[in-house]
Amino acid sequence: MAEAVELEEGSDELCQIGERGMHLINYPSRLRFLLALILMLVVSISKVQAAKLVNVSILDQDYLVVNLSDGDVIHQDEVNKVEQVLRYTPELNTSAAVQTNNWTVTSSDDGYYGSGGKKPLNCSRKKKLSGHAELQWSGNDYIYEYTYEHWIYLELPSSLQQGATYQLNIGSSINSDTASVTFTFDQFSSVSEAIHVNLVGYSPDAPHKAADLYSWMGSGGARNYSSFEGNAVYLYNVDTESVVQVGAVEFWKPSGSDVHNYNLTGSDVWNIDFSNASSPGTYRLVVDGVGCSQDFEITDSVYLDPFAVSVLGYFYMRIGESNPKNLSPPPRTPLYIPGQSPATTTVYLTTMHPFHPQWESFADGDKWDKPNAWIPYVKTTTPNTNPDAWGGHSDAADWDRHLGHVINIWDMLLPYLMSDGAINNDNLGITESDNGIPDIIDEARNEVDFWLRLRDGDGYSHGLTNPNNSNELFQAAPTALAAWANAANAAMLADAFRIAGLSSLKNQYKDAAIEAYNYASNLSNQMLDNYLYFDEGHLRGRDLKMMAAAFLY
Repeated sequence: MAEAVELEEGSDELCQIGERGMHLINYPSRLRFLLALILMLVVSISKVQAAKLVNVSILDQDYLVVNLSDGDVIHQDEVNKVEQVLRYTPELNTSAAVQTNNWTVTSSDDGYYGSGGKKPLNCSRKKKLSGHAELQWSGNDYIYEYTYEHWIYLELPSSLQQGATYQLNIGSSINSDTASVTFTFDQFSSVSEAIHVNLVGYSPDAPHKAADLYSWMGSGGARNYSSFEGNAVYLYNVDTESVVQVGAVEFWKPSGSDVHNYNLTGSDVWNIDFSNASSPGTYRLVVDGVGCSQDFEITDSVYLDPFAVSVLGYFYMRIGESNPKNLSPPPRTPLYIPGQSPATTTVYLTTMHPFHPQWESFADGDKWDKPNAWIPYVKTTTPNTNPDAWGGHSDAADWDRHLGHVINIWDMLLPYLMSDGAINNDNLGITESDNGIPDIIDEARNEVDFWLRLRDGDGYSHGLTNPNNSNELFQAAPTALAAWANAANAAMLADAFRIAGLSSLKNQYKDAAIEAYNYASNLSNQMLDNYLYFDEGHLRGRDLKMMAAAFLY
């Protein structure tokens, strides 16, 4: 019986009960098995009837942060679209969670919190979406399930003391699965969410190295760190445990608008400058009275990991990747390769494109997301399909690939060209890795080749729609803009192959660029003053023509 209880107590998921029950069938006594199973169910039910305490952390010497979760969404099988939603019900009692009398801090090290402990002065709450599941159809709508996490900010009546240990007692009315937590305030190891470093790290020779100090506490508003101005900031070496003062807290800028006029911090921001630090190593920033940052590195290879992640990110945006190396996780499916995956996939040629007089007659929203609206514009001449229309990168959860996607090519190749081929890694884990071509070029080439396959006679298509329920996609008619874009794409790729020293491939794409350039040049309407679909009026046909000419030169 004791073993049965131990097994269940080590489990956090109700779905595991079946496995544990099967394990217990080996017990000689049926009665023992039934009692154990009943006990497991009772323990499990009691567990799911409370919010899960994730952790208790220290914002600074005057604030605690209690993180509680109302549930998790577990995606188990992407291929078969099987997913499970695990919710803790009833949810956190959010009203009780912001009542000061439901929290008590005690300590045997800090006399202020002895003799029964103290209540916080104020409580505030912040909530964030932690999980989302698309479940089943109900009429014409999906049923969605959501889970949340909560952060409760407790303002303390007296500052925490360096090195002292405390206990936070949580009132039962809050409905937490944990009644008390012990923690120690050590500013060299107590990670504070208020200290924002660049988690990618810093290059030793970077002229400016800095971190921000701020926190938004939900209903409690922004944390005011003005009283911390002038507090010492230390650089703590994680490996050697050496400590060096590198500066002090300074005010930087008031709360205000940021990207697209959003106020992303909701707070005044204080600055921590440590630009003079240049020795390679793993560090934490320590702010007197606040705590420390997460660990970060100062290293020459600081940008290798984000570069590799970015390349893999593009790889997993591919459409039509057959995964010959059996990479895990596998690339996106279905492949939408005509006649292959799914076998009914067909790409029809049309006379429609974004400059067609009937383009705006399509329903409101993204015209590329309405494939059936394109059916009346399917060409009546033969051939009216394109068996080579596959590949490219998606930019969302859909499958359309309009001309706006060509910026993927430029975003990938520009760093390679600007670094004169320094980012030439060929081992990042994409299909083409170890083929003698830098992976970043291979990934850009995937998109270049896709657009070169979207041909309708001599012309260059403006893109593909999403598939409809019959696995039919529709290819936009050729435009001069698309021809200029193909010329620019191929010319830029040819220049990358020139830097890589791969002459045969350089010549292949140079010739493709010249072909597209000449085609557009011979059109009566070269669309030099028309704007690309995605760019809201900042990139014209003449800009693409100039770009192609520059790389060909």
